[in-house]
Amino acid sequence: MLAISYYDYLWHNMLGYIVYIFSFPLLSFVLSPVIFFILWFNKKKSVLTTKRVWLGLVISALLPLTGIVTARTIIKANYNKFYTFTSEKWQEANVEDRLRLIPSFEKKHTIIGEPLTYTISLLGDSDHLGDTNCHYYLGFGRGFAIDSHLYYITFDANAIVTNAYIVQT
Repeated sequence: MLAISYYDYLWHNMLGYIVYIFSFPLLSFVLSPVIFFILWFNKKKSVLTTKRVWLGLVISALLPLTGIVTARTIIKANYNKFYTFTSEKWQEANVEDRLRLIPSFEKKHTIIGEPLTYTISLLGDSDHLGDTNCHYYLGFGRGFAIDSHLYYITFDANAIVTNAYIVQT
């Protein structure tokens, strides 16, 4: 549970996410040579034995892989929680978290050619509704973004969606 709550924090903090992803392999690459050298030398004779060399090489090779596999497993386990669109997630998400849901939304739902009411039933009321367009505010995104993002939807006189795309303002 602690790992998942820590991971929740990291999804919202790009620097923390990068440090987290690289901490397993980095730690592994630092620890594996240390373990290799500990196993390499016999404390009594300080000589190298074939068995210790092979054991050190195997551990040195496998330790970084376990870190990478662990990181990838955690990412896959939490992907659906943070990046898969559902109407409930969209409604509950704060504005800054909506941007990461759009790719999943566009894969699951083809809104172009559908009535605008269909889009509103999925995304809720838009932040702006004009005569031929509407948009949903998506926040600033990740990293050091200066411009905010909008999910911009255009429609014709019959309120049929003609286009949908993300713009930066």
